[in-house]
Amino acid sequence: MRTTYTISTSTGSILFILSFFFLNINNAIAYTNASQEITIQYYSTTLQMDLDPAMLKKNKYCTSQLCLENFYNKIEETNYKLLLNDLLKYREKLQLNDWFYYVLVQKTMEQIFPKKKSMYRTNYAWFFMTKSGYDTRLYTAQNKFSFLYLRTDDEVYEMPFLKVNGDFYLDVTSIYYKAKTKGLLMEMQKFQPGTLNTQTFSLKINNYPDIPPMIVTKEFSFTHQQKKIKFQVDIDTVANQLLSNYPFVKAINYIETPLTKTTKKSLTKAIQPHIKNLEIEDQLSFFVSFSRKAFEFKNDQIRFRRDKPLTAEQTLVASMSDFEDRAALMYQLILETTELNFIIVEYLYDDIITVGVEFPEVFGKPFIHQGVNYTICDPSMPTNTGKLGIYPINLDKDFEVIKEVMQQVEVGMKD
Repeated sequence: MRTTYTISTSTGSILFILSFFFLNINNAIAYTNASQEITIQYYSTTLQMDLDPAMLKKNKYCTSQLCLENFYNKIEETNYKLLLNDLLKYREKLQLNDWFYYVLVQKTMEQIFPKKKSMYRTNYAWFFMTKSGYDTRLYTAQNKFSFLYLRTDDEVYEMPFLKVNGDFYLDVTSIYYKAKTKGLLMEMQKFQPGTLNTQTFSLKINNYPDIPPMIVTKEFSFTHQQKKIKFQVDIDTVANQLLSNYPFVKAINYIETPLTKTTKKSLTKAIQPHIKNLEIEDQLSFFVSFSRKAFEFKNDQIRFRRDKPLTAEQTLVASMSDFEDRAALMYQLILETTELNFIIVEYLYDDIITVGVEFPEVFGKPFIHQGVNYTICDPSMPTNTGKLGIYPINLDKDFEVIKEVMQQVEVGMKD
């Protein structure tokens, strides 16, 4: 559920500033005749961008309406499109989703203004996100602090947001800087050029950015049908870095997030020799043995005292995982290596997500959805077997089918 913050102006609420306004970043600006070239380190890749030197001229930071308007207009008087065009070029070239693009904008502002406080850089991020077409709102607090909000249609949990005329705006500044804003009185100034934009801020990840991998090799060991199985997988750890402060969204978003190209290729290659001669149901039995036995199980509520779902990529590198995490891994295994139809089932009050697969023959008690019999292939339970058709909890629990994947049903591996 969305959380609405209570409003106060207590002195203690200002303590979040300690970690919020000091970032120590080296500046790397090379000069040319018409522009200045900046070097941006974006995770595992280095990007070159151009900017108008006039952007570096002192622009007074403030939070009043008139001053914010002057701030915005002074940037607009420069040849800001030099930098904007490069940002948009890299958004397309690197295939960045909206959050990854916002991070690129922030890292760019940090590089250009290394000695300025994050409030100052937030105002510049507001300018460039607005010019990039997003529906933006800049809020201020206590006449000192700036916070960039972006309109989103996604369900976001445990994250600061505001509701404006029925629309939800996510506080991306606080999420990026991991700042605690609870108790701050947020005030929206009248000058809001982003209100004319229609682009919403989406948190869906259809692919990871097209940047060089940073590989670690992990060995997995488990038993399947009394046989010891071992194989190694090259995992791209850039994915973990990209998701380190990602906004908390609903579970299906994590489940649908694909593997990186490097990890998918390596995992498929490692698994294929073990399943290539198996019947399709035996392939799934191998998958559940892998997901049940190769990872240590621990519930999020015990580890974090809150729900913290992982993507399949994160599950592979994590030391522990639970139902949601392994469902994400199972989703990718079935999607990438078979052509089976399957569903993702969420038990609404138990933090349990399981998988149902359509086989020609049903194993165990069928899970019936829209007249189709599915075999439960739970990726977590029972822990000591690869048997199919076993439910994680009782059938009479409240549940919801949160995803239905229809593929052409054929036995065997995809090409």
